[in-house]
Amino acid sequence: SGFTIRNGEANYGGGVYCLDSYPTLANLIVRDNVGTWSGGGIYCQRSEGNPMRMENLEVTGNQSNMGGGIFVWDIDLTLINSTISENHSTGDGGGIYCRNSSSTTFDNLTFSGNVSEREGGGICYYTSEGTLTNSIFSGNECNFFAGGFFLNCIENREGVLNVSNCEFTENRGRSAIGS
Repeated sequence: SGFTIRNGEANYGGGVYCLDSYPTLANLIVRDNVGTWSGGGIYCQRSEGNPMRMENLEVTGNQSNMGGGIFVWDIDLTLINSTISENHSTGDGGGIYCRNSSSTTFDNLTFSGNVSEREGGGICYYTSEGTLTNSIFSGNECNFFAGGFFLNCIENREGVLNVSNCEFTENRGRSAIGS
């Protein structure tokens, strides 16, 4: 809590790497990291059924193939009061890539200036369930679907993202699908 993680590089999680664990990440700046495969800033996979919490984060200027800012797979995650900005993904999820999570809560977030070369400039959300509230998506871009956020249900699984009280402005993608 209360420090900056900067200029890291790894295949997974250039700044923070969490596997089979569930730490609380709070009051951090995670910036200018590279995750070659996934999670430029933060990579989290499997939390052994325990919830993970991230709050008061600034995740900015990170790069990866999937999840430029944050990559989340099979995690019950609460992410609140944070800014996800200026991250880049050569694949999906410029800001966040979230997949196979049974419960996510995103509240009071700002997504700005994130870029994805494929889907979901702000968030790419696959086969997960959760809520997105009180958040701002502004100036996010992607080359395919949904500059703001992209929801996709694959592998015959359902994905539900309940969205309320969110603002979407000047997000750009090549398709009308998503926001």
